[in-house]
Amino acid sequence: MKKQLFVLVFMFVSGAAFSQKGNIGFIYPTGAARGTTVEVTVGGQNLSRAVGVVVSGEGVSGELIPSAAEQSKKKRKTSKNKDIGEEDNLQLADQVRFRLTVAPDAELGLRDLRLLLPNGTTNRLYFEVGELPDVLEQEPNQIEGTLVESLPATLNGQVMRSDVDRFRFMARKGQTLVARAKGRLFVPYLADAVPGWFQPVLRIYDSRMKEVAYNDDYRYEVDPIIFFEVPEDGEYTVEIRDALFRGREDFVYRIDLGELPFMTSIYPLGGMVGRTTKLELRGVNL
Repeated sequence: MKKQLFVLVFMFVSGAAFSQKGNIGFIYPTGAARGTTVEVTVGGQNLSRAVGVVVSGEGVSGELIPSAAEQSKKKRKTSKNKDIGEEDNLQLADQVRFRLTVAPDAELGLRDLRLLLPNGTTNRLYFEVGELPDVLEQEPNQIEGTLVESLPATLNGQVMRSDVDRFRFMARKGQTLVARAKGRLFVPYLADAVPGWFQPVLRIYDSRMKEVAYNDDYRYEVDPIIFFEVPEDGEYTVEIRDALFRGREDFVYRIDLGELPFMTSIYPLGGMVGRTTKLELRGVNL
């Protein structure tokens, strides 16, 4: 009887462990440009058994990085060499790494990314196929800022606890720059945070670190956008942080920065079948 009971308990525990559903909490970086290969960290729960990655659409393929050392938990450092974030949330503690390759002709836009597990797939989060060169933040960057050698570019990073990320770039007088942050877009809801999402704030400073532009949202969207008319030649700094100075590994972001076209309105909003309709487009850099 005891032997039978032991077998039943073992089967129940083994079955429960095997049937645990994997959950993705963040992807970093959360996008890549056409024609590039990027190493991506995926964090969440019950991911250590992942055997592959699936990205919707065509033109993006991935493979698990097999090295045990490379699969070890990633830790971020402050300038004082103290670990940040790894103790903050056990829901993000299980991390695996993949190598994603984006074809030169891959369709631009958001894709669904899921991990393959022995008992199924995880939830999905967005991964973006972009067209601009990617720049990854280099810590520590709270004072000096990560150097962006040329624009346009897409800036990538994670806002950790009490963190501020900065990027330095050169601009010319008369340029109209667009800085479009994407944060909540990639992780739309955090069950254990108030508010329940990363709420990014964007600032631009001149060479004297005087604030010259600011935004914390765009119309009805949480993710901010800045339209910045450069007043003089020189070096500028774009800064991103959380509105409440929170942060952890799932506060991921991408910032498209440069003289980028951006539409703010279309008129009229529709037309009749069989008739030609003239549209008026408004925005910047059109």
